[in-house]
Amino acid sequence: AVPWANDPNYKVPDVTAPNLTRLGEECLTFARAYSACPNPMSARSAILSGKFPHSPAGPQLGPLLNLAGYRMASFSTLQADELVSFAHSKGPFFALWQMDEPGGFTHRLDPEAMQLRANVPASLAVRAKERLAEFYGRVPAWDQDIGIVLAALDRPDLRDTIVVFTSECGEQMGSQDLLTGDAAYEESVRVPLAIRYPKLWPKGMNSEVLFSQVDMLPTLLGLCGMTAPQGVQGVNLAPLLAEGTGDRPDAVYSEGALGTRFEWRMLVHGYDKLVTNAEGRVTNLYNLADDPYENNNLANASSEQLKRDALVAMKQSWMRKLEDGVDTSGLKVRRG
Repeated sequence: AVPWANDPNYKVPDVTAPNLTRLGEECLTFARAYSACPNPMSARSAILSGKFPHSPAGPQLGPLLNLAGYRMASFSTLQADELVSFAHSKGPFFALWQMDEPGGFTHRLDPEAMQLRANVPASLAVRAKERLAEFYGRVPAWDQDIGIVLAALDRPDLRDTIVVFTSECGEQMGSQDLLTGDAAYEESVRVPLAIRYPKLWPKGMNSEVLFSQVDMLPTLLGLCGMTAPQGVQGVNLAPLLAEGTGDRPDAVYSEGALGTRFEWRMLVHGYDKLVTNAEGRVTNLYNLADDPYENNNLANASSEQLKRDALVAMKQSWMRKLEDGVDTSGLKVRRG
């Protein structure tokens, strides 16, 4: 995930990434995509199952497509060539390409040239710049492999392959005085999401639709003409994205720090954002339109009481619907 890709004031360092640039120009790009849980393993499960981490496991995207006749395989960072060979075999396919540490070269970048987000305190500036320089130094290697795969998909018979570029979660990179993720702040819960499907979107487009990772499975199945299995908690946004029909999501839900005393729940409704702790107490309240850096916590502001109460009621409704510690009557479920 490119740090703070959704921040219009953030200047990306001078790193050459022509293939990522090309991909962005050919995709439907989402400015407001959210992680279901900003923890890599939990988020990956949400993407592939369409269910939040607190829920029992269900069928995953790859096996569902495999049952429908799609070939299925997974690849790691160093396997761009293997992915190309797999794609060039006969028949429709589903390939999961997990890009972690680059296998090729890395560039040495000057940490002092890195721009920090406006909510990074001075005490973390040096470490944050070092981490950013390390991150951006990896980009050329990733970009080179992405170029190999995109070139392979330029064949006429593969041109309409659906390509999804996303990440499990973001990283704080010093914002809010944190270096790691699994926090309810935008730097952790907002993720890049771009979908290339020339059949529907021949040119690059931007979308402000709220998109949750749990929407990925039903939406991709919908684009393939399939129906999601029962129990999936995400929404099929294919009709909305492809034809402009269907309801536009007005909120997204997320959870994090599961199983710890720092456990939290988040609801973003429009541009209003509510965060509660494990006991359900409101800890953070922001308006992301007025305060995109989340510097002004309105949780205890008397002027925001009506909005806070409405968001709490909405979050409780989501918890009942998702059976997240609350049964359908609204009673709290005893765990363990």
